[in-house]
Amino acid sequence: SHGIKLKSPPHSAGQSYTLTFPSTAPATDKILQTNSSGVLSFVDAPSGSLVKITTSDISSTVSAVDLTSIFSSTHDVYKVILSDFKFDTDSVKLAYRSINSSGLMSGSSDYKWALTRRNSYESHSSNYAGTNNEVQLTGHTYGNASVETLGGVLELFHPLSTNRYKLGQGAVTNHDPNSQAMGTNVNWSTQTTNALTGFRIFATGGNMTAGKIVVYGYEK
Repeated sequence: SHGIKLKSPPHSAGQSYTLTFPSTAPATDKILQTNSSGVLSFVDAPSGSLVKITTSDISSTVSAVDLTSIFSSTHDVYKVILSDFKFDTDSVKLAYRSINSSGLMSGSSDYKWALTRRNSYESHSSNYAGTNNEVQLTGHTYGNASVETLGGVLELFHPLSTNRYKLGQGAVTNHDPNSQAMGTNVNWSTQTTNALTGFRIFATGGNMTAGKIVVYGYEK
């Protein structure tokens, strides 16, 4: 009196194939996998892969982008991709702030950070460190030339933890019209044991006019 149905694709797809189900019953947390002949087997679910959580496109002039309600117990580590950022004026820096249940963390000692900036045009590197109300993601200012863009990768560790400070690291790079390649490596700690609910990416000294932020979670 009960049953399930397997439905083939539409006739217009022109498909003719056979799926052969396993001869043994499934175990907990197994998934179906097929070989090139359509023979199915129960296998372990993959782990350790990246899962896309959210995407935010910057298509108008804004000073900040807040990404909230993105952390869950499914993931302990998150990768944030920053790509194709453009700015509305010269001398702009990019920065980061954490968000928790009380709101945006912007206290004068909420963050400790250290960064190294490399500059191919001037052939030198510089080191900076600070304890203040934001994390500087770029050790140099950026401009609004038409061909000048900024991109980078950030990683956030254990944002939901309630027994440790929240760590982050990242690398940001830029190329400007003067053939000046600039790169920044940054490490920081958000000085709270409260769980985080999200983060803000924002411009100082100007606004963002374009860009994309994509957040991935590493599966445990």
